[in-house]
Amino acid sequence: MLKIAQTLYEKKYITYPRTSSTALEESLFKKTAGVLNAVKKGLPYEEEIKFSKSKRVFNNSRVESHSAIIPTYMVPKKLSKEEQIVYDAIKTRFIVQFMPAAVYEETEVVTHIVETELPGVFVSKGRRELVEGWKKADPQKSNEKVLPYVVEGEQVQAVDADISDHKTTAPKPHTEKTLLAVMETCGKKINSEEAEHLLKGYSIGTAATRAETIKKLIDIGYVNQDRKQLHCSETGRKLVEQFPGRDLFDLSFTGKLEKQLLEIEKGIGNKQAFMNEISHLFKKRWT
Repeated sequence: MLKIAQTLYEKKYITYPRTSSTALEESLFKKTAGVLNAVKKGLPYEEEIKFSKSKRVFNNSRVESHSAIIPTYMVPKKLSKEEQIVYDAIKTRFIVQFMPAAVYEETEVVTHIVETELPGVFVSKGRRELVEGWKKADPQKSNEKVLPYVVEGEQVQAVDADISDHKTTAPKPHTEKTLLAVMETCGKKINSEEAEHLLKGYSIGTAATRAETIKKLIDIGYVNQDRKQLHCSETGRKLVEQFPGRDLFDLSFTGKLEKQLLEIEKGIGNKQAFMNEISHLFKKRWT
């Protein structure tokens, strides 16, 4: 995907792709407004796309060396299938930042069972979409349940119930896509709001280096690739088992080092303290 994005950048259809920033520089108000007018033309929901100087979009504190990826004034007329998919994803994510919020009605039903020896209650949760908002541009699949309208104290009758058995299976092998996601979040399962805080340097590598790191692991022979699936090779397993610096296999520890390096780069980190920590690590594990 990064290679495709790089091609789109070289064709001047998107901005610099090798960035992990999640916002735009505040100096780009005028340019962004012009780009938005160019890419929204002809869309069925064009009238709902309104430019605004939102702090969620324009925020210097969330910009690293380059702003987040957005389209440019140049709207492509012909792209390959793969290029079109990547371009549309970038354009859509850009457009939805300037559309109305999606509004939902959330419902929680607490059901008490009467005349039974079973203790406790049943809790049912669901929600109903009231305003489609930005989802007109980016429809989302959802398995959420829509609950019926009930009033407090209402008595209802159970229509059906059954007991089912389930077997769990081992997690599927990583693909490059899933491994990139793990590297980006240091293995933490987080939502998009948490990501804005966590991903400021707390990750394995950068947007520009993560894919290349995986490629190197495959080329060296630590990881085998079977179609899309990635598997640790025998050489890779031996490395993990025999490598003395076990802390370096801890995603949180490695992410912490990456974050410290970024803070040093910004001039807010203590270089000497970082070097002392690394020195202590080597003395502790390699002696």
